[in-house]
Amino acid sequence: MSNSIDLNETPLGVSSGSKLFAYGNIVMLGSLRVTSFIFSIRFSDTTRDAVVFYADTEPARKDAIRFKRDVKDFMPEATLSLEEELGLGGLTELDAKVEATKTHRYIFILMTEDLPEDPLVKFAAGMLLDHFIKKQQDRVVPIWFSADRDRFPLYLSTLRGHNYYLMRNQANDIRQLCINGFKKLINNQP
Repeated sequence: MSNSIDLNETPLGVSSGSKLFAYGNIVMLGSLRVTSFIFSIRFSDTTRDAVVFYADTEPARKDAIRFKRDVKDFMPEATLSLEEELGLGGLTELDAKVEATKTHRYIFILMTEDLPEDPLVKFAAGMLLDHFIKKQQDRVVPIWFSADRDRFPLYLSTLRGHNYYLMRNQANDIRQLCINGFKKLINNQP
């Protein structure tokens, strides 16, 4: 017969309005002590518009910050989170990306020149795309920083996404069309 001790919910940390809890059991089997913990995230009820994933490089990080700032300039009500702002310490990077999908309507993948060299972001994007295709949800949105799509994985390069490079580099009419398209996306308009 084994003795089992159930631990109460124990907050391990608080960040960005979320709490990390550990639930666990310590079970004695003879002289063998087995400890198991399951970590879960409890978020506030607030759902944000999008989480922004990008390659793990300094230039891509700067592009992500610039993208978020530009979106806030033309759409102040948009709620975007960069992955570094999520406060999901204690989780693997891949698990943190999955958890982020629970509180964000869209997953923006910044298609910068560094992305093809980042296997984790490419894998996570492919995994999330597959997951949401199976659920018939269009939630993974590439944000194109260049017109050259040949360098990117086929499963992402075939998605229309949002042409950020046009918004940044074109005349007012084309720029306004891009901004309007982005606003429709965020506002869930066809």
